[in-house]
This record gives sequence, structure tokens and C-alpha cells, in this order.
Amino acid sequence: MLYFARGKKGHDGIKGTVVEDYQGTLVHDHDVTFYKYGTGHQECLAHVLRYLKDSMDNEKGPYLEQADAFPDTGNDPLPEWFI
Repeated sequence: MLYFARGKKGHDGIKGTVVEDYQGTLVHDHDVTFYKYGTGHQECLAHVLRYLKDSMDNEKGPYLEQADAFPDTGNDPLPEWFI
């Protein structure tokens, strides 16, 4: 697993990295640029957890009645129960 922090986003941020020629699944933040690279894609689960928490905090409906079964993730990038 490799992590990259670049000063630029988009294709300029990818230029010169292994992502340019990578033939596998990329885990990323859903930036549309990444869909031009790799052979498969997975959104970073920290982002998915953030969307879930936002829904639990801001939406109403019967489908959220059992949402309290999900642990509170706070600001931790990866909650303890996830590891």
C-alpha cells in the first residue's frame, strides 16, 4: 500500500507517480481524475464513514432508527472497531 500527498490535484498531481502505469485497484477520495488510471476503484472507507455519520446526524427517516448501532467515529480517521 502506498500513500501519496502531492502539492497539486488532477493529472498534474499524478504525473511522475506509480499511479500513471498502475494496473490494479486504486483506493482514493473519489476525485474523478483517478478514474482514468488503474483497473478498479474503491472509495476510501474513511470518506464512506464520514458520509454515513453525516447522514445519521442530519437526515430523518425510519431507515435510520437502527443507525445508533453504528459506533460513533468522532474525528478518528479509522475508528478502533474498524482496525
